[in-house]
Amino acid sequence: MFEKISKEQWMKDMLKNTSLKESAIEAAYENIKLPTRGSKYSAGYDFYMPYDFTLGTAKRDIIMTGIRWVAETGYTTSDDGSTEIELPLRVMFLFARSSVAKECGFSLSNKVGVIDMDYWTADNEGHIMALVDRSTARTDYAFKVGDRIVQGVILPFYTDKPDTIIQSARKGGFGSSGK
Repeated sequence: MFEKISKEQWMKDMLKNTSLKESAIEAAYENIKLPTRGSKYSAGYDFYMPYDFTLGTAKRDIIMTGIRWVAETGYTTSDDGSTEIELPLRVMFLFARSSVAKECGFSLSNKVGVIDMDYWTADNEGHIMALVDRSTARTDYAFKVGDRIVQGVILPFYTDKPDTIIQSARKGGFGSSGK
C-alpha cells in the first residue's frame, strides 16, 4: 500500500536535496498524491510531481515523490474465507514513463529503480526518490505539480536456496547495502 511520508521526513529530504525555500517545501507537501494506475489493466502505478521542477540539459538530479510503499508480509485469506494464503515476496521496479522519456529525453540514471519490500523500514521512512538524468537533451524541461513522472511496477520475486543474507536490517536507500 502507498502512503505519504511524514512531513518531518519530507522537510529533511527536500532541504537536503533541493534548492527550494522552506515555505515552498511545506506547500509542496500538500501536493503529494498517492500513485494511481491508469486503467484496471495497467501494470504500473504512476507517481506524481508534488512540486514544480526544472531539469537541465545533460544534468542528473533527484526527484522527491513524498511516497513510500509499505509491502504487507504474512498471510491473507482467500476470497471465500476458507483458506489462509501466504503473501508472496514482492519488489517494486521504478521506470521512467515512456511519454516523459519521449517528450523530454528523461530517464532514470540507473535505468530501473529497485524498491525492496523492506525499504519502508529504512531510516528515511522508505521515501521513494527517482535519480534522473537528461544526458541527451538540448533544452531544459519543466515539470509541473501533478505531472506523472515515473511508474512503479510491483512483481513477485523468488530467492535461491541456500540463501545468504548479509544485512539483517535496512539502513537507507541509494547504495545502503554497500558497493
